[in-house]
Amino acid sequence: RHCDIHQMTGNYMWDESSKKEFLIGTNPDSLMPLWWDGSEPLWVTLQKLGKKVFMYYWPGCEVEILSVRPSFCEKYVYNPSEKNLTDSIENALNVIRSGQAGMTAIYYEKIDVEGHHFGPDSPQVRTAVQQLDLAIQTLNRKIKEKNMVNQLNIILFSDHGMTKIQWMEKVIELDQYINMSSIAKMMDRGPVVSLWPQDNMYQEVRLCSLLRGQAGPMF
Repeated sequence: RHCDIHQMTGNYMWDESSKKEFLIGTNPDSLMPLWWDGSEPLWVTLQKLGKKVFMYYWPGCEVEILSVRPSFCEKYVYNPSEKNLTDSIENALNVIRSGQAGMTAIYYEKIDVEGHHFGPDSPQVRTAVQQLDLAIQTLNRKIKEKNMVNQLNIILFSDHGMTKIQWMEKVIELDQYINMSSIAKMMDRGPVVSLWPQDNMYQEVRLCSLLRGQAGPMF
């Protein structure tokens, strides 16, 4: 489902009614179901069907979504190590093989982290890709060793792409286009920012940005 339906619209969000903030899962309020209940994840569907799901370092796996949690959750940690990844692969295969789980999920973000810090063409990203490639080779080898070739469906998910930019030439100073005293809340960073105007200030903020030759902000 698209983000305009499932409600997970960014890494940094604000709920105007409750005044709660979502800070990419780092603050306690980010674990409130109100952020997560907009759609039904695959692991919730499987749990409802009586299948057990084990999740490793998956963001939000400890959250009760639609009143359901996975059977096992190794909580997300920032930038897990290669050992975390290989140990998770071993554990995931073992619980499926033993019948303890019908689905497992592993989250690994090394490539994303290095790309954000050093750029997509950096040696750090190349190393991270090589490490993940080795981990996939390990996964394939272990599947064969455990005689599980015909027992599994493997799905690989990817995140967003990246491009190299001279970011200092791309900065938009919002206060040159908008009277920031008209803004009740500003969240997120990077190429997208979320703005909540003060009461009855939406049209004024939008008109101000349009008159200065910019596309209207997204609210």
